[in-house]
Amino acid sequence: MVRTLTVVSIDPELRDICLPLSADEKQILRELLIAEGCRDPIIAWNAPGNPILDGHHRYEICNGEGIPYEVKLIDLADRQACIDWVIKLQLGRRNVPEEQKAYLRGKMYREAKKAEGRPPKEKLGQSDPVSTQPVKPKEDTATKIAKLTDSSAATVKRDERFTDAVDALKEKSPELARAARVGNIPKSSIPTLANAPQSTIDRLAAKAGNPSELRTATKKVVDALQNKPSKNGKSHVREKDATPADAAKAQIKIWADTIGRWLGQSPSIDELRGKFPGKQGDAVVTAATGLYESLKTWQKAIK
Repeated sequence: MVRTLTVVSIDPELRDICLPLSADEKQILRELLIAEGCRDPIIAWNAPGNPILDGHHRYEICNGEGIPYEVKLIDLADRQACIDWVIKLQLGRRNVPEEQKAYLRGKMYREAKKAEGRPPKEKLGQSDPVSTQPVKPKEDTATKIAKLTDSSAATVKRDERFTDAVDALKEKSPELARAARVGNIPKSSIPTLANAPQSTIDRLAAKAGNPSELRTATKKVVDALQNKPSKNGKSHVREKDATPADAAKAQIKIWADTIGRWLGQSPSIDELRGKFPGKQGDAVVTAATGLYESLKTWQKAIK
């Protein structure tokens, strides 16, 4: 059993600021912790629940493997200060991909704009809501973030758009969002992918473990979605989501093929009863009835 004097908790927003480890990276860390123990303490915010600020991966592995660890609590003014602390820590680490730095700068800028939209705490009544919607930033907000992150105001603003696109992509595929943050997907492709059909996203996500294949497949998908010409001069056809009629037609074909294999012909209800007696017949009749009803719906949809 893991023994620690302080109970900590996971805050998803604070956790997701950090770049998720790949399966290989996580295995290496696990082997290191098992061999040498947890040398660095888990750092948490000294507030109710003690949310973890640094050490999410170590915390998960240590609990899973029964490895003791220490917890260090730090005092910060509020949640916004926690977000800034985690971002600054990540930006200061070695070997952080440039795409991850861009993501973090964009997030810091976005969060700063949200904070500007909140009224001062002393002016809030019990029924006064705190707005979390971004507002038009003050003229010097981007400059302030740029100074904190050793970049430019223009870069910070551009990074915010990248951050928004990555977060939108994460809703469809956490694997592709991680690939974007480590540079395995071109930054210019992220907005297009964030608006791509889920079926396309799923196909790309299956290649997330192979960066080379993922980059090649991403280029083809983005070119197709943007109707860019291929090397032979022909334009790709823009991929579209399936229409209700397409979906109904595909489902009808599956059912019809299945029923056809059972009976070798278009069955009637009586034929089904004779072919499949008892409860099995009831189930087959129910399926066949559904087939016919769906067929009628499909026929109406394509008229």
